[in-house]
Amino acid sequence: MERLRKFFYGRHGMDQLGIALFIIYIALAVISSILGSLLLYILSFALFGYVIFRILSRNNVIRTAENTKFLYGWYNFKNKWRLWIQRMRDRKDYRYFACPNCRQKVRVPKGKGKVNITCPKCGNKFIRKT
Repeated sequence: MERLRKFFYGRHGMDQLGIALFIIYIALAVISSILGSLLLYILSFALFGYVIFRILSRNNVIRTAENTKFLYGWYNFKNKWRLWIQRMRDRKDYRYFACPNCRQKVRVPKGKGKVNITCPKCGNKFIRKT
């Protein structure tokens, strides 16, 4: 047990990027077994190898930087997805316009005709038909 503890001392271990890559590996392995695709099988095995490489890596600075980039991208994706879902829920009652000056999204009630819109971010005024 002590030898195993010494072996893993200083290794990076599993992080959020490793978990995401492992989930993708499992999905690719299942899809490749269903389709019988050798290319997907090789790709999934290579991905598993990269997951193991990340777990056993001693270069914690680079692995942490990779995880930080992943988390930043995941956060942006999650926010865009959440905004898109919100817009789909609001599509019956509201219209969204982009400010021509700063591109800030502004929500306006539908069915009001021509509306004078003031951007909450930059204060620019513009007219749009709802």
